[in-house]
Amino acid sequence: MQTMIDDTKSNEERRLGGQIASALKIAVEQKDVEISEILLQALELAMTRASGGEGFIEKRDFPHDLQEILQRLDALRHLS
Repeated sequence: MQTMIDDTKSNEERRLGGQIASALKIAVEQKDVEISEILLQALELAMTRASGGEGFIEKRDFPHDLQEILQRLDALRHLS
């Protein structure tokens, strides 16, 4: 079985967290609170995996567009 790899994608697009963030954006756009909550949990897990510990320094920024998505999700929670 041959695997196709798209070398045109950035590292962020190839990261699991990036894929989950994209799915979260779609779920929020579709106003699906239940799926959004599950994806948010998965995103938090993906972003914190193998982090912490002695000498750990967080090097990733929390993207501005993701902050906006989380604000939209929070607004959806209050409508439900």
